[in-house]
Amino acid sequence: NYSCLEARFYMRRDVGYHIANTYVPTTICVVFSWISVWLPEEFVEGRIFVSLTVFLTLSAENNSAKEELPKVSYVKAIDIWFGFTSTFVFVTMLQALTVISFEHQSKLMREKAEKQMDQYSKLHMTKAFLLHRYYHKQARNLDTFCKLIHDVELKLCCLWFLSSTICSIVGLIFLPFQWILSLLVVEFIASYMLGSTRGSRPLCTLQATVLGAVLGLTVASSFSTDYEPLQIFCRYVSLFVIFHFSEYFFTAISNRRSLQPDSFLLNHSTAYWVAAITSWVEFWVETYFFPSIKCSSISSVGVFLVLVGECLRKLAMLHAGSGFTHRLAQTKRPDHRLTTTGVYALIRHPGYSGWFLWSVSTQLVLCNPICIFAYAYVSWLFFEERILDEEKDLLRFFGQQYADYQRKVWVGLPFIKGYRSSEPRSPAQMRLNFDD
Repeated sequence: NYSCLEARFYMRRDVGYHIANTYVPTTICVVFSWISVWLPEEFVEGRIFVSLTVFLTLSAENNSAKEELPKVSYVKAIDIWFGFTSTFVFVTMLQALTVISFEHQSKLMREKAEKQMDQYSKLHMTKAFLLHRYYHKQARNLDTFCKLIHDVELKLCCLWFLSSTICSIVGLIFLPFQWILSLLVVEFIASYMLGSTRGSRPLCTLQATVLGAVLGLTVASSFSTDYEPLQIFCRYVSLFVIFHFSEYFFTAISNRRSLQPDSFLLNHSTAYWVAAITSWVEFWVETYFFPSIKCSSISSVGVFLVLVGECLRKLAMLHAGSGFTHRLAQTKRPDHRLTTTGVYALIRHPGYSGWFLWSVSTQLVLCNPICIFAYAYVSWLFFEERILDEEKDLLRFFGQQYADYQRKVWVGLPFIKGYRSSEPRSPAQMRLNFDD
């Protein structure tokens, strides 16, 4: 037996100082920088002065906070916070510069047309004034889009998504678990109540808040652990959350009238969630029995392919505009036009191709050898049937125009040909044929 002296030290982090002297002032600075959006377009000095002053203030605050903290080789939570706030202010500054540039071009075109009115032909005069109106309209549209009072529902969802993400990251790093849980519960209730009183559907703001909280928790967890399987799973969950929120966001931008709480696709189908939970179970079972197969380098390849699929699908949504819906259209709307440009010039169904690539690649992120083949097979069967039904409707809507498009452009998924009519017909003839 050896005698020893045992000492126990209990430490508690007091975050009150940084909340009062760092987080609250920088948050006020970020909100203050948004004032430039409401300033008139011709008030150039004011727009630049507001954004630049706030940016310099944040830089000084950042340097002041770093002087009081030890110099370490890794990224601290306060560095992440200042990175977020500086990014917001920098984007606001870029928005102000873009609006000023548009207004400057508009003013130049107008002055040029007015000074040389006698020398210009009628065609050149019309072109100059149209360009003047175009640049002015782009500046106004950009300002209108950035104002919180425009499209309240979309702005509230984005606000709650970002705020819950930041609160989750900061809370997981600084606060005890019970505080984090209480904070998230209060935020969920507030998002639901405010969403129902500010012209927004409460289910939309609630779903955005939940997704933001999950994203924040997974991002903070991935940086605070050295356990590789947990990092891989957090990476997957982050991509999963971004996909569902971006579905709502891009639907709001490209096809506002079809925007619904279902646009998050969180209630896609029971089979969708069964497949997702199955992949989670496989991941953790394999992590327990065969941890060596969970390789970060393979997961990184999956992340790249997931982002490619995500970008392909979102490009399809932007190019199709109001023609892109989450449900098959049974009747042709008066404004429904066949999209054959952009990404649709290369692939007939880029939305389905992107989703197929995203779905299979998520299993590569998780390094799931079983689910990657199961996902590929099941997704292929689903999209084969979906494309068949959709192309029947498109041939009925557009007739020979879509038949010619079919022959020129690849469907976008391997071994799927789509629906082929026996002979080319006009839309009216095809409508009679399908009705019979």
